[in-house]
This record gives sequence, C-alpha cells and structure tokens, in this order.
Amino acid sequence: MKQNLQRSLSCLKALEHRFKCYLLNFSCVFVKMPRKCCVPCCRSNYKTETTSTTTFGFPKDEELKKKWISSINRKDFLPGSTAAVCINHFDEQHLIWEYRIPQKDGSAHTIERKRPRLADGAYPTKFPNQPHYLSEDLPKTRKSPSLRKAEEITRAENQFSEWCEADNIKSLNEIKENVAEKVKDPWQHTVKENSIFIYKIETSDCPKVSICFQILSNLTVNIFYENARLDTKSVLGFVLGNDLKLDKWTKFDCVLSHLNSFEAKEMSVNQKLSVIKILLHELIEADSENDYSEKLKFISAQLTLAFCKKIRYDSDIILWCANLYFRYPSAYLLIRKTGSLTLPHQTYLRRFTTTLSMDNEDNIHVKYLKEKGKLLKEHEKLVNLLLDEIYITPKLDYKGGEILGIADNSEECVAASTVQTFMVSSLFSSNKEVVSLVPVKNMTAEDLLRYTKRVILHEKFSNYCEFGVGNTI
Repeated sequence: MKQNLQRSLSCLKALEHRFKCYLLNFSCVFVKMPRKCCVPCCRSNYKTETTSTTTFGFPKDEELKKKWISSINRKDFLPGSTAAVCINHFDEQHLIWEYRIPQKDGSAHTIERKRPRLADGAYPTKFPNQPHYLSEDLPKTRKSPSLRKAEEITRAENQFSEWCEADNIKSLNEIKENVAEKVKDPWQHTVKENSIFIYKIETSDCPKVSICFQILSNLTVNIFYENARLDTKSVLGFVLGNDLKLDKWTKFDCVLSHLNSFEAKEMSVNQKLSVIKILLHELIEADSENDYSEKLKFISAQLTLAFCKKIRYDSDIILWCANLYFRYPSAYLLIRKTGSLTLPHQTYLRRFTTTLSMDNEDNIHVKYLKEKGKLLKEHEKLVNLLLDEIYITPKLDYKGGEILGIADNSEECVAASTVQTFMVSSLFSSNKEVVSLVPVKNMTAEDLLRYTKRVILHEKFSNYCEFGVGNTI
C-alpha cells in the first residue's frame, strides 16, 4: 500500500513538471519579446525603453549582408538568426509604407501599411549615437519619367483649379471690395447700392464722360458711349459670353482693356444701328402718349427693316401699308418704287384680302400662325381680339385667274368698299398679329358677328392663341 502511494506521488510530480514545461513553451511561442537592435550605442527594445521599435532582420543575400555588417561598425560581429537592426538606422527612401495594387486602367490603388518593409538593396545609413562620419547621407532617388509626368499633370490641374476658383466673381459685393485695386488711371469708379459705374473722363476741352459701363447686381453690364447706350452683346459679347455676365476677374480686365481703346469708328453698322434703336426706344418709353411716339415707332421699324437680312413685317406696318394701298394703290406703288421706305409687295398685301378658308391647309398665313403659335409661351397665348375697318377704293382686279376685290358679304359680284380687319393682341406681351382681312360692303351686325365667330372658332388658331373669356372686343 505504501509503495503504491509513493508511486502515485512520483507520477503526479512528473505530470506537474511536464505541465510547467508546456506552459513555458506556450509563453515562448505566443508571448514573443521584440528583438533588440544590434547597433552599438542603440537601446531600442531594451528593458529601459518604454516603447517598442520596429526592427528588420539581416538579409539572406550574402553581399548585402556584408554591407549591413560593415555599416553598423561593430568589431568581429557575426549576426545570428535573431540579430536585427531597428528602423531608426534606415533612410526614409529605403522604407515602404504602403501597398500598391495595380488597376485595370493603369493606375494604382494604395493602402497604408501598419509596419513598413525595406526596399530592395536597403542598408543602415543613420547612426545618431555614433560619430557623424559613420552616417551616410543618401542622394535623392530620381523618379521615373512616367511618375514625374503624372505628378506634373496633377500639380498643373490643381493649380488651374485653384486659379479658376480665385478668378470667379460670386456677387456684386465682391467687386465692391476689390474695385479700388482693379480700377487704375485713367478709369474712375462710383459705387452705388445696387450697381457700380466705371468710366473715363476726357478733359481735353469740356470735361465729359467718354465711355462708361455699369455693373448691375446680377453681374450683367450696360455700356454707354458719348451719353448713348450701346448694345452689350455686339460690343462685349465675345468677352462676356452668351449670358453677358461679368462673373470672372479675367473678364473684368478684358472689358477694361477693350473699352479703354474703344472708339466710335470701331463700331459696325449694326452696332450704330443698335444705338439709334435704343435711343428711339427710350424716347418712346419716356412719353408714349405724345404725338411723335407713333412716328418714332414707324422710324424704328423702318430702320430694322432697312438692315435686316430676312425681312419680316409687324402687324402695325402691314395695317398701315394695307390702308394706304387699298385707298391709293398708285401712290403706294410710287412710294415703294422710290425705295425710300421698306414696304411689302402688293401681292403680299392682296393675300390678306381673302377670308380665311376653313378647309385650306395650304394657306400661307394660316401656316405662319400655326408655326408661330408653337414658339409662344402659354401666358402669351391669352389675347384680345381687335377689330378695325379700312376704307378702300371700290375696284375689281383680275390676277392669277381670280377676281379680287369682291365683297364677301354680298351674293352679287360687287366691289368691296371696306376691309374688315381682325387682329389679336397678347395680354402679357407685345405680340400682335393680323389674323384676317375681309373685303366687305355695307356690312351689317349679322355679318360682323358671323366673321367674328369664324375667327374665334377657327380651329387653326387653337395652337396660336386662347381668347380670354369676358375680354372686350
């Protein structure tokens, strides 16, 4: 019994010894201590240090390994399997801190490493705790041509983006803050609440403002030359762009440079014509009830017709010409022959003297109204119907196989004495159009009602206009 007990105790002691050995081996595997740096005078990863330092083992290549041993300057040193050199002795260009993953488009995706690795051919060169002559300053590595080109492109794009951002003008207040620095002699400026005036004053004889441009709160520009307003698009359209806004400082400098040498002789015929039209429009708007306002409107319309490439007559001109032609055809032809005024051909006027056919899809005037109706906005299609009467000389003409001038309201073949005019005028725009001219004689109320209904209910006008309910005719 006693022998069995002793044998059991010896077995327990053997098991205890084996368990302790197992625990020791386990701690050696999973609780591995950091390697100490083998460079003289370096204390990295020693017990006195509170932080751990990354270390690198000696390379397997014999030539590079000899270079490592020679660099650390340790006499009769033969590195073992655990010998290592810490990161403090390597130059930054020998350390790789990121993963580079090539992409299909040729670029590379980079991921930062937790611990760096050494580049090929790296060796220790920095020894801060030893004499300075033992350390080596490496020359900067030359980047590959493709990498240098990519960096130059990126740098240029960033610089251009920064320049574009600095070139933008965000508001009128930004111009107010910088206008004193931007505007130099001979230019002067005056700042108002909602605009800025920049101008030049001539003092050769009587002081006067030779040229001026106004910047509004929405950054659009008005130009004035010799006290006359110019068309901004024709003068500065090539600088400001389609929106005609002064929204960049480069545009601001170009405007100053261009207008500084601007002279009237540089203006084209169309630009001078625009100045005249603007002045006429300002005169008309200033007092539209004066006797001369209608004359100015006629002059403005004639100026436009005289220089436009594709002539298009407005409704007022057509009515005036029709009134003159149907009353005094010989006088109309004589005026037109002189070329003093731009007037429509008599054939064009005679097209309006027939009533609108309900079934005639080829009527040129109907086609014109349908196409124009497609260009109008919805609010512009709400119109009033205007009626007028033009007195003409009763006369029948035979033209193109047809007898013209017959009264539409008579069953007999009698010459018309008046032309009943129907015109639509938009309530929310300046758009006016003649829709029908009907030759009549001794027209009654029933005739007028019939013609008016014919115009209002004409389905071809549905795309052009909508007659307001309750509007006065």
